[in-house]
Amino acid sequence: MGTLNANLPVILLAAFLASTSCYGFVYLGGMLGVAKSAGNEQARASAGYFLMAYIGLSVPVIFTGLIVDRYGAATAFYAFGVFSLVSVIVLFASQPILRTGRHSNANLHSVS
Repeated sequence: MGTLNANLPVILLAAFLASTSCYGFVYLGGMLGVAKSAGNEQARASAGYFLMAYIGLSVPVIFTGLIVDRYGAATAFYAFGVFSLVSVIVLFASQPILRTGRHSNANLHSVS
C-alpha cells in the first residue's frame, strides 16, 4: 500500500517492522540453531547459513523486478504478497508432518 500510493510514513513503518522481526529475531534464532548444531564446523555452517540467507533475500527481489518490468508494480506487489501468504500457509500446514518425521527417527534410533 505504501509503495503503490507513495506514502513514505507507511513505507518507513513497514520497513521498521520487517527489519525488526525478519532480520533481527529470525537472524538471531537461525544463527543460534546453526551454531548449536554445527559442533566443530561452526565457521563452515555459518558460511552456509549466510549463503542461503543471501539467496533467499536476492531471488525474490530479482523476480519481483522482472514482474514489475513486464506487468507493472501493482501486479508484482500483489503477486509477491499472495506468494508469501501461500508459502506461510504451506509451511504451517506442514509442521505436523515435520514433527512426526522427527519423532519417528528418534523412535528408530531408540529401538535399535
